[in-house]
Order: sequence, then C-alpha cells, then structure tokens
Amino acid sequence: MNAGSKLKGLTRNDKLEHDAWLELVANIRLQTQLGKEDLEQSKEDRIKELLKPKNFEKFCRWYFPHYIDSDFGWFHKKAAHKILTSDDVFAVLEWAREHAKSVFADVFIPMWLKAKGELTGMILASDTEPKAKTLLGDIEAELVGNQRFNHDFGNQHIQGSHKDGKFTTGDGIGFWSFGIGQDPAGVRKAAKRP
Repeated sequence: MNAGSKLKGLTRNDKLEHDAWLELVANIRLQTQLGKEDLEQSKEDRIKELLKPKNFEKFCRWYFPHYIDSDFGWFHKKAAHKILTSDDVFAVLEWAREHAKSVFADVFIPMWLKAKGELTGMILASDTEPKAKTLLGDIEAELVGNQRFNHDFGNQHIQGSHKDGKFTTGDGIGFWSFGIGQDPAGVRKAAKRP
C-alpha cells in the first residue's frame, strides 16, 4: 500500500494534520543534517561522551537543535539528573507554561533512554486521546527524521503510526498513546513492557 492510498478516506482536517506532521519531519531532517566534520568525528567517542548523565544538555543540543534556543533551566538540570541517575524514579514536573515539559518528558528523556538501550517501551498519556496521539507524533517524527540520531543509533524502521495511537521501532520498542478513560493495562510488545 503506498502513502497516497493511505490518505484516501481521510477528512480535510486529517490531511492537514498529516501534512503538518510531514513538514515537522522535513524540518527535523533539515535541522539535523550532518556535515563532513560530523561524519569524520568518531561516532563512538561522541556517543560515549553524550550519553553521560552529566552531558544530558549537550546530548539534547546535539540531537535536537530544532528545540533548543536557550540554556536549560536549573529545574531542567535537576529533573534530568534525578531521572537519569535513578533506576526507579517517580517524577512530577510542575513547571510553568512554555518551560518545555512535554518536549523534556516526551522527547528528550525517552530518546536518551532509547539511545542508552534502557527504554523498553513508552506510554504517553494526556487528557484526550487526540492530544496524546499528537504528542506521540513528536517522538515518532524524531525517530523517523532525525538524521543525527539515526546516524549514531541506526535507522529506527517504524511500523505503525502515532495517528493509530501506537507504533514500534525496528528493535521492538513499542510506543502507545492513551487519553483519559482508556486502559493501558497489559500493553506490551512481545516480552517488552513500558
């Protein structure tokens, strides 16, 4: 089935949302292009350095330049340290609007965990199912379009779509979205549970 046939039967709004998502992926590809010097630098050395918890902000600046236009706040640094250095943590991020809660929690943290090989799955919950799917679309866009991440950690080979509320990467990591009232009990991809 080609992409054109998948779009048949979609509403005008669905097509607009799909086009906006494709534009997001294209922007990510553009912002994460690799230069000759990036390709010549030792990939292993870069990965080893960026995956140290103390270098989380550097990791985010390198892989997600399209999100970062200022330094991390003290609260970003404190949350990252607590989350990334704990094997079992429960965190509530009560930050003001425009302080990157969803980008931090829904993109940066899971992408870092995936890069480390520690992510076994992800459930993204929001107050509505459509909003949860849209937020899940951000991480899918990164996995599809982020050239720096894919160069360093391999092509992610996405199966499924955030539009369906779930997708899986080629290494068997499942991603699901749920709204209030939906039950995530039993969610897993093979033996991997989020």
